[in-house]
Amino acid sequence: MEECGFLVPMANIRISRIAVSIDGLGLENEQRIRDAALQCGASVDFIAENAPDRTRRVREADVLLGQVAAGVIESSGLGFVQLNSSGFDPYCTQSLLTRARFMLANARGVTSRAVAEHALAMIFAFARQFPLHARHQRAMAWQRAASYRLVQNSTVTIIGTGAIGSELGRMCHALNARVLAVQRSAATPSFAARAFSLADFDEALRETEHLVICLPVIGLAKPLIGARELALMPRGAFVYNVSRAALLDYDALQRSLEEGHLGGAGLDVFPEEPLPEFNLLWQMDNVIVSPHAGGRFSGEMTALTDLFLLNLDSYRLGLPMRNLVIGAQNSGAVR
Repeated sequence: MEECGFLVPMANIRISRIAVSIDGLGLENEQRIRDAALQCGASVDFIAENAPDRTRRVREADVLLGQVAAGVIESSGLGFVQLNSSGFDPYCTQSLLTRARFMLANARGVTSRAVAEHALAMIFAFARQFPLHARHQRAMAWQRAASYRLVQNSTVTIIGTGAIGSELGRMCHALNARVLAVQRSAATPSFAARAFSLADFDEALRETEHLVICLPVIGLAKPLIGARELALMPRGAFVYNVSRAALLDYDALQRSLEEGHLGGAGLDVFPEEPLPEFNLLWQMDNVIVSPHAGGRFSGEMTALTDLFLLNLDSYRLGLPMRNLVIGAQNSGAVR
């Protein structure tokens, strides 16, 4: 998503209280934050995500690492918020966009490689028929699939060529897949054979074997991929969503899968999470369900802490901050 910030000159900010509300940060990373807080004369409040008094304690802080509702930030004195996700759409409210001396940074790039590898793993799983063979293994059935595919020479269409989409595009290109990019920019990425605009990518859909949605939500009135778009894809094609559930019409997707038009779907995000037990996607043989786990990896919390500590120091000193999406001290802000 385009950065929605503006220029606000700032320098030498005094920080008294830092709130950290991310479960699973780890003792080592917590100590690193304590040490950094000590250096700038601040206290640290570690708050469990389900703490009953979480809202009150967050409102008392000057800086937050974690995510709370936009309304909580609006009613607080927070000057800097470091999100632990790439998505920041809910925070682009009129109040926060026009709030003086407020900075919000996202975690763009921290999990991009993990999400890209997650998407690629699902592509390989369908190409090599792993879901089918997992069922055969449980039944102790020695049976090959009717057909197998190669990722090499296949056409992979990536919607959104930000940090995640670009990582995936480079990996697919290295595998000698033909990559089509659907994006805001007119320039064709080095890993793509062709680029299409978000306003018109029907031609790309007609050529697609693997469609991967990597785009942040962009305020669309309806899903970007619906029944019409799915029908344009070749019979037996696959759809993957590792971005935002709102970008894909899940009812239309389910119908297309049931009717046999699509070959399968790999889904890491859903309109309702956790995915309800009664949802039929659980039971479909041609669907891979993962519990919004695409960005998880062993070094995730350390990488996030690295980003936060870098931005904390820059915020305090009035220096350019990384991944700033609301507020910017100067034109040199690092994104």
